[in-house]
Amino acid sequence: LCLLWILGYKSMQIHYTAEECEMTWMFHPPHYQRVYFDTEVEAANPQYSLHLYSESGYMFDSATDSSRALELTGIPALFIPGNAGSFRQCRSSASIALEMHLAEFSHLKHFDFFTVNLNEELSGIFGGVVFQQTRFVSACIRHILTMYKTSTHQPKSVAIIGHSMGGVVAQ
Repeated sequence: LCLLWILGYKSMQIHYTAEECEMTWMFHPPHYQRVYFDTEVEAANPQYSLHLYSESGYMFDSATDSSRALELTGIPALFIPGNAGSFRQCRSSASIALEMHLAEFSHLKHFDFFTVNLNEELSGIFGGVVFQQTRFVSACIRHILTMYKTSTHQPKSVAIIGHSMGGVVAQ
């Protein structure tokens, strides 16, 4: 019996692979540039806003907090937070995508991450909130596509990342 236990223990040590998660780290402070657009949409939804994510030193000058000849040349991606979620939650995905692009995939297109501030509303409780958020996000997508009109790369769609109820809004 002792021999079987030893063989089982050794087998587990040899074949065991730990499922490890890696922590995301940022090496530059995050920056959320407010994107202003259609005044009619903003007047109807004063509690919501659209932002472009970057890290200081990459797209924005951290000293002046202004964009350096902002040229959107990547693939547009929009993060939609979920129930009571913050638009700042896009940081993990956007930061990792930016770091991977700069370190390993600079020959490929990068992502231009946008995020919507839905005022951390409780969208999981009342469907009317989801409907209002959906209308705002739809207007944001249309506006994001217009931001690429002067670019040689004119995307026809926006990649959408929806967290929790943000996925329902995205549908």
